Amino acid sequence: MANASEQSAVAARTGKPFTFTRKRGNATAEFFPGAGSTLRFANRDTDTLNAIGIPAGLLQAGDTVTVAYLGTTVFQGTVERIVDRHGRGDDRVQDVTCQGPWGKLNRLVFRQQWGVGTARFSSSRVILNQTALGTTQSMADQLNEIVTFAAAKCGFAAGTIQ
Repeated sequence: MANASEQSAVAARTGKPFTFTRKRGNATAEFFPGAGSTLRFANRDTDTLNAIGIPAGLLQAGDTVTVAYLGTTVFQGTVERIVDRHGRGDDRVQDVTCQGPWGKLNRLVFRQQWGVGTARFSSSRVILNQTALGTTQSMADQLNEIVTFAAAKCGFAAGTIQ
């Protein structure tokens, strides 16, 4: 079994429709997921990439993984789960699950700011269409408050969906 440094010396395959890259810090490298790996797209749920049987240490927690099909990015997510599998001797591979942005968003609890006099506190109890001071706000402002709260914590930028 080749170690991670020997794996990076493998020549890239030509004519392949899918490319898999990982970004760790400022370094980007292409990798090849093992046989049986799956890319799952979900409506209103988390898109996932399950990379099966890859060399141990090739993907690490916090890495950003991008999948492109014919040069167009179809998936981008972060490494969320790593499971070690041991074989004979010192042979070791890993099964890695990467999740798209909805993965973190699904686990985030929105906390709305509230105030009494000059005191401010956060609460997971949400009252729609009201500001922290109890004045009315539009649904667009409410959604902006939620998106702004989640953007930095989940690693996306607030913007306009076209």
